[in-house]
Amino acid sequence: MEIPAAQALKAGGRPLAFLKAKVFILSVPVDCSGVHANRGAIAYDDNGYDPDTVARATPQAILGLGGPSLAALSASGSKPGVPVLLCR
Repeated sequence: MEIPAAQALKAGGRPLAFLKAKVFILSVPVDCSGVHANRGAIAYDDNGYDPDTVARATPQAILGLGGPSLAALSASGSKPGVPVLLCR
């Protein structure tokens, strides 16, 4: 499964395939057990964190998790900064 596929499946009206893609995306983020600087990043595939692909994969995954379609994407209301993953 590739991350960009989730966005296309959602936009194409394929809810079951989109759900399968979303489940995959939720299986590949770097969690609290990962290197501190990498936490929250989302791997491109199930091979895990790759510094060569993470800058592309993470934003694509955000849209694949249920964000707006690319046609409706807007920077309106956006704020600078990044969220912090809370680990215990």
